[in-house]
Amino acid sequence: MLGILNFGRRQQQRNLASALIGEVTATLEAIEGYDEVRRLEAGDDQAEKCLSELESFRTPSSPIYIGNVGRLNVFDAPLQRQVTYFYTRIASLADHLHALSRSTEDEALRKQHARDAAAEINNAMNAGDDLLRTLRPLVSRRRKPSLTRA
Repeated sequence: MLGILNFGRRQQQRNLASALIGEVTATLEAIEGYDEVRRLEAGDDQAEKCLSELESFRTPSSPIYIGNVGRLNVFDAPLQRQVTYFYTRIASLADHLHALSRSTEDEALRKQHARDAAAEINNAMNAGDDLLRTLRPLVSRRRKPSLTRA
């Protein structure tokens, strides 16, 4: 009987993990798709000039996470925290980048803000990569090596 209950939980984990993987991947690709983000990540000398263009930066919506936040209890507590941490970080990313994009006259301060914005984006991307690495084993089944005859 316990095996049947455990199978249902594993199936729920697999389904939710699969949906979250798709949404996290789409979110990371959308963030990487912004030209301003690419210029900041490249670390060009002119990176601080594109800082003011970050005012238009918007993070994609997260309908799968929002719709399934009550079902995160199918995961273990550390994975629940990791999922919530990633989505919280992504939700606050736009506000942080908007604050850093406010124009200042001091060139050294603008360069520092460009470095801070690049670091913020990099940290959010790393959190997404870590989440994807954690969710992947829940979706991918391990295959036993098969024996073949020659």
